[in-house]
Amino acid sequence: MRHLTLIVLVTVLTGTAAIAAVDVSDGNKVTMDYTVSAPEKHLAVTTEGQAPLSYIVGSGQMNPVLERALYGLRAGDRTQVVLTPDQGFGPYDDTKKITVPKENLPPEIQEGVVLNAPTGELVTVAAIQDDSVVLDLNHPFAGQDLVFDIHILDVEKVTK
Repeated sequence: MRHLTLIVLVTVLTGTAAIAAVDVSDGNKVTMDYTVSAPEKHLAVTTEGQAPLSYIVGSGQMNPVLERALYGLRAGDRTQVVLTPDQGFGPYDDTKKITVPKENLPPEIQEGVVLNAPTGELVTVAAIQDDSVVLDLNHPFAGQDLVFDIHILDVEKVTK
């Protein structure tokens, strides 16, 4: 009883209550900012300055190798995780290129531009010829080591 009275007294006097920090673990909701880069290709994607990413740990929404590296982290923690091509988007496959009529694409198309295919996958304009365009169907990060810089913003227990 004496301990409970002390906690209540401290809470009343300070206006705060001790709240246990929640770790990244299965079933918890994680909100984070991240930057993923492929240094060899000078590519980067980030949530900085945009809406952060939120997901439920263990739900299959996140790359499993990346997710395992986050276990035990708490709000405010930062980490860097490096994924090999096999852990990320797989090896680069030279045979995954197709040629399409130039008229099927916007006239302002340029080499190196990444497009969203009707299937939802990302494709890169590899070459523009007189009347056709070569599209690279590999993910832009395929064959690359990926460097993830992660800042955990919040970890919440999810009640069902």
